[in-house]
Amino acid sequence: MLRSLLAILFAAYVLQSIFSWIQLKRVYSLIDTIKKQHKGEGCHLVTGSCRKAFFVIKKGVFTILVVDFNGKLVDYYDMEGYSVFITPKQNTAYIGMPLEEVRSCLKKSSYLAAFNKAVEQLGYLREAAGMDVHSQTGTETQ
Repeated sequence: MLRSLLAILFAAYVLQSIFSWIQLKRVYSLIDTIKKQHKGEGCHLVTGSCRKAFFVIKKGVFTILVVDFNGKLVDYYDMEGYSVFITPKQNTAYIGMPLEEVRSCLKKSSYLAAFNKAVEQLGYLREAAGMDVHSQTGTETQ
């Protein structure tokens, strides 16, 4: 009895690992496609994620942002859910909007948290490039 239970748990663990690997492969493939699509446009690609607990199960949100040097959203993908079968979907409603306007439009706290983590990465990129983090135009600091 105990051996069969352990065998089932091990098989579930192996399946979960395989499906997680497939999901990560899909996400990385999408990121590569987005990079190729926006190559030479002068944009930053950043990602953010958030996990919201519901009892023991955690619902995850993952966002991919492509932001130009003026602080406007060029491309936006997100995915939300519990399972490894979820894929990122493009959200065209926010494309062309400044980041602060997108932030005010996001209703769900989990989407907002993932968006804020992605924008935080953008701040680190701007600091590394010698640009003012608080500037929407991306002008260099003196």
